[in-house]
Amino acid sequence: MATVLLVEDEPAVRLGVRLALERAGYRVLEAALAQEAWSLLKEAEVVVLDWMLPDEPGTRLLERMRQGAYPHLPVLMLTARAEVRDRVEGLSRGADDYLVKPFATEELLARLEALLRRAGKRKVLKRGPLLLDLERMERAWKGSPSP
Repeated sequence: MATVLLVEDEPAVRLGVRLALERAGYRVLEAALAQEAWSLLKEAEVVVLDWMLPDEPGTRLLERMRQGAYPHLPVLMLTARAEVRDRVEGLSRGADDYLVKPFATEELLARLEALLRRAGKRKVLKRGPLLLDLERMERAWKGSPSP
């Protein structure tokens, strides 16, 4: 079970994302402020980060992460900032991926899985309709769990 640090100041968005992540099997740590997030980073395997936080921009937290002790921690920016220049800036400042609100939960989960795979955190094998999750010791055939 991977640990996701969810950094989001809007309570309704944070709740919805947390529930979706937990249903997908993730352990979720939550922070509404960059300062809170900083103290939780050591426990995270991947970060979902909002750009617009009350105490400092998420991009500033991301820069501090990259310059400090967390240069390789996977980060997915999840933000309402949808302009191309915003996406380019977020990626340029160190985000590994960028998803604009509103978003489909399935896409969020797929992007997190991809980040974790690239970071070597998830061992998932897919061959045609067969999916083997070596970490969770689960298998699925054509999207349905197999006994």
